[in-house]
Amino acid sequence: MQARSLSVETADFDPSISGIAKEAVLAPLFGGKTDPVALKKHEEALKAKLEGFERILAKQAYLGGNEIGLTDIFCLPHGTLAVKGSPDIFNDTPNVARWWGSISTRPSWKRVLAEGGF
Repeated sequence: MQARSLSVETADFDPSISGIAKEAVLAPLFGGKTDPVALKKHEEALKAKLEGFERILAKQAYLGGNEIGLTDIFCLPHGTLAVKGSPDIFNDTPNVARWWGSISTRPSWKRVLAEGGF
């Protein structure tokens, strides 16, 4: 199950969410400008991909099952940046929002953020 969920993360979640992170957070951070057309394109692509996550997370707590796994952890870096740039990105998918709240507020991730300067 973990391998399948990792494949979904790599193929579906990461390309869209990393595009949001790049446009909304990283470009301005490095002196560039956010391209609103590109940002909207990435947001729309991610919303379409989140439908699959929504179905998976309606049946289980995490992407690979009922315990947090590597796939969930892989979603944290780009997801954190994307949420900074598009805070409402998960609002239309309640199971994804629940999952995101669960993984992004873990004490271990909060320590990473504090130590890494996110």
